[in-house]
Amino acid sequence: MLAIFEKVRVKMKRLAILIIVSASQISCGHGVVQFRTEAQAVNRDSNSSSDSDEIICSVENYKPRSEAELQALSPRELIDERVKSDTSSFESYSAMADYEDLVEKLIRRSGDKALPVISEYIAAYDHKNRSECIEYRFAIVARLASDIDRFDFRLRATKKGQVVIDSLERALGRIVAAEPSLSFANGSESKHQPSAFVFLKELKGINGADRHVADTLWVRYRVKLSDDELVEFTTYLISQDGKYPGWSETKFMKDYSRINEAGNPAQVYVYNNAKRFHDAYLDFKRSRKN
Repeated sequence: MLAIFEKVRVKMKRLAILIIVSASQISCGHGVVQFRTEAQAVNRDSNSSSDSDEIICSVENYKPRSEAELQALSPRELIDERVKSDTSSFESYSAMADYEDLVEKLIRRSGDKALPVISEYIAAYDHKNRSECIEYRFAIVARLASDIDRFDFRLRATKKGQVVIDSLERALGRIVAAEPSLSFANGSESKHQPSAFVFLKELKGINGADRHVADTLWVRYRVKLSDDELVEFTTYLISQDGKYPGWSETKFMKDYSRINEAGNPAQVYVYNNAKRFHDAYLDFKRSRKN
C-alpha cells in the first residue's frame, strides 16, 4: 500500500512541475526549448554560474548516465542532470521517473553541499526575462529545497538553508512585484510558480514532516496538538536537532478516530519510531514549565 501511495506522490510531483512550466509559458509567451549537445553540456564550466542563455533543459542526443556515473557527479552536475530531459531517451515513462528519482536521491544525499547551488539557481530566476528552461529549473530546485526540508533536515536550522529560503522569498517577491493581482497570500492560486509559494510558507513555518509528527503523537499517544502548540514544538525541535524529519521512516495508515463528513477515516503518515518524537515532546513540555 505504501509503495502505491509513493508512486502516486511521485507522479503528482512530476505533473505539478509540468503544469507550472506550461502555465508560465502561456502567460509569458515563451515556448522555445534550448538545446545543447551532450559534448557542449559536459564542457560547460560546472563551477560557474549559469546565465540565462546557458540554461540546459534539453540536450540533443542525450543519454542517461549509469548509477556509478551519477554517483561521481557533484551536486551542481546532479542538479543540471535533473533539469535535462528527453523522454525519447528512455524506454518508458516509468524508466524516466525512476531515473529522475535516483538523481534526486543523490542530490539529497549530498546534504547541505547542494544548498548553495539551489540558492544560486533560485536567485537567478528573473520573472520578467525567463525562458521555458529557466521556469523548469526554478520549479525543480524549489521543490528540491522543499523535499530536503521535509524529509532530511529543516533548512532554517542551517545558514546555507536560510540563504535558500531568503533567495526563494526574494524571487517570489519579484513575481509579486511584476503581477499587480498577486500577493504572497494568493500566490499559490496563480499561474506563476504556485507551488513555490506553498513551499516558502512551509519552509518558514510548519511543513509536511511537522504534520506527520502531530499525527504520530495523536495516533500513538492520543496527544492532540493545537496549531499554536505545533508551531512552538516545531521551533523546539529545530533548536534541538534540525535533522528530526529524518529521525524515522513513515508509514501510511487510516486513522479511524477521525472520520470526515463523508464517513471516511483520516489518511495519515505516522513515524515508525514514534517514541523518539514522544520523548522530545515530553522534553518540550518540561522546558515550557521551566
